[in-house]
Amino acid sequence: PYSFSDLYYQDKNYNFTSEGSMNAVQFNANGTKMYAADYGNDIFYQYSLNPAFDISTANYDGVSLAFSSYSGNYTGLWFKPDGSVMYAADNANDSIDIYTASSGNEYVLNQYSYSSTKSLSAISGITDLRSIVFKSDGSKFFALCRLTYTVYEFTMSSAWDVTGAQHSSSNIYNFNTAVGESNTRSIYVTPDGTQPVSYTHLRAHETKANL
Repeated sequence: PYSFSDLYYQDKNYNFTSEGSMNAVQFNANGTKMYAADYGNDIFYQYSLNPAFDISTANYDGVSLAFSSYSGNYTGLWFKPDGSVMYAADNANDSIDIYTASSGNEYVLNQYSYSSTKSLSAISGITDLRSIVFKSDGSKFFALCRLTYTVYEFTMSSAWDVTGAQHSSSNIYNFNTAVGESNTRSIYVTPDGTQPVSYTHLRAHETKANL
């Protein structure tokens, strides 16, 4: 179900020009909301989608959240499935900033408050952090270092608790060594955990691996 040979472009898009220059985009669990991080103005923006996951229908909700006090360059976003926590990959500091929302305010962008920061460089040496992807049960997450074309694996003893994340130096995957890719900007890992996918300015590359 995750073969590139089955992909085709649906000729659907959304132009962020009126809002700013986006470095990261993410969706809520049911695809009715889209979120984007504007590195030019240091602001998160929230959009509604109807039908779900149809970006051509995106409509700005008038809901935003400034993040200039914490980072000037978020390059990845992820949500805990229940929406109570938002994770932002901070390229400037090679860390993950954690934002939380109170019960009843999940996935409402301006209801998130900065909670804490987890430095990934301090526990793994990662630099030029570009993208983060979490395992569906919250026990692991993967982070891309663009400078070395490498994906780092981090484990959490308590699901979704990034503050307790640990890294083993053996748990890495280098796209350059594996497939000759040297300009990786973003990653995705299929839900079954068998395929990391890398994206560059020019193409996407699909690889089989055991993560």
